[in-house]
Amino acid sequence: MRKLAYLFGGGGYLGHYLAKQMLSRRYMVVNIDTKNVCKVPGVLNMVPFDSGAIQHLQQDDPSQSVLFHLACPRNKKGEWNLAEAVRSLEEGIRLSRRLGVRLVFSSSLSIHDDPASEYGNFKLAAEVAVRAVGGAVARLGTLFGAEDGMPYRADLGLHIIAEQLASGHEAWVNNDIQRHICPVSVAARDMANMLSYGQAERTISEGIIKYSSMVPPEVARRMPETDYYTIAGEPTACPDAFSRLFNRFTVLLKEKRVWPI
Repeated sequence: MRKLAYLFGGGGYLGHYLAKQMLSRRYMVVNIDTKNVCKVPGVLNMVPFDSGAIQHLQQDDPSQSVLFHLACPRNKKGEWNLAEAVRSLEEGIRLSRRLGVRLVFSSSLSIHDDPASEYGNFKLAAEVAVRAVGGAVARLGTLFGAEDGMPYRADLGLHIIAEQLASGHEAWVNNDIQRHICPVSVAARDMANMLSYGQAERTISEGIIKYSSMVPPEVARRMPETDYYTIAGEPTACPDAFSRLFNRFTVLLKEKRVWPI
């Protein structure tokens, strides 16, 4: 049976790792992006996106296929853009409904920012819209890291520190940062795993589960038990696992075995 995984915004950081995960699960992976190509071998790139051409892709059973909405549009200055984010979300929802496939939206623990941020408020509003059409929500912690031959986002704070270390400069990390961090490969694996959990509940839209994670109790209380799949990773207050993964990433940078995106 031919199953398709459409990655809406799949040419970005998380998209490369999710593509690798879905290919390993025998999905045909299609990157739908306005400008960014996914460099993982075996991925069909539709860049720029052509809504007419995508209708010709054959899927034996649409209920077994999925659209992951990963897009985080930015303006020409590289800044997150609210208007473009709203447009991208609407387009992703329309496409998933037209194709008859399940929708999984990549949200963020930034919805709990205090004080509230425009980005966090958008993600929260987007969750409501996605769930209204039967979609699933994955709330992600701060992603970082890279694997051999895979990309990383050079503009992320954790990566900037790693680059400083890799180039021999001193770097200082504040262990009091209250952000939950997660290796990007782990987040991609857990997002892919959402599909098998969803099928166990008959369909992903009928039963969205909550992933066991290290979310602070005051945050967990605001998350209904069966509403969201939370991929939070390790908090910086428990630095051992973070240090191990961070050091590995620094080595890859030093050996030039990863590329920026």
